[in-house]
Amino acid sequence: MSDLNLLSVLVPEDWVTLPGAGTSLSRWSRATAEELAERGRAAGHPMDTKPLRADLTAWAKDSRSRAPLSASLYYPDGFEEALALVEVQVFVPDETLPVITLDWLAKTFSASDFGPPEVTRVEVPTGPAVRIRQNLAMESAGRRTPGVLRETLTYGMLPHGSTSAVMLMASWSVPGVGEELEAVVDEIARRLEASV
Repeated sequence: MSDLNLLSVLVPEDWVTLPGAGTSLSRWSRATAEELAERGRAAGHPMDTKPLRADLTAWAKDSRSRAPLSASLYYPDGFEEALALVEVQVFVPDETLPVITLDWLAKTFSASDFGPPEVTRVEVPTGPAVRIRQNLAMESAGRRTPGVLRETLTYGMLPHGSTSAVMLMASWSVPGVGEELEAVVDEIARRLEASV
């Protein structure tokens, strides 16, 4: 069990927070698709709620399979598919890993699919952290289609006064949005609050 009492994740307005396990996905996706379509139409983009609902439902089901504490999707105005996902998880020390360190987080959450990851140590208001920027090779949906490049930015944070680690993991596969999303994820990491 984690020693963290409060975990607050603040995302920008054009992000949608996924519902918890007790929420009906059908009702949630219907209401959220209507809100996104209304926002898109107000910005001058014709929107159809059917693909929005399907996308929201698929992302929510996928995220629930990992049971994060928090998960959010990036839907810019006019888009019927999410461009990025941010999930937050807490890792608790146990008998196999009595102490969680920044070195362990960097090693465990790094891969070299497309060259070495960019790993830097940073300080965020929550505490010391490791920032990992990398590209991963993801399997394609079918045998005849190529794999997908997934860009990721992960923060492994050691909250002040806690023995647990907070992981903020962001991913996207749309080319050309990396710098913009990195800046947003950096800000989400700075605004994340965790206390004992």
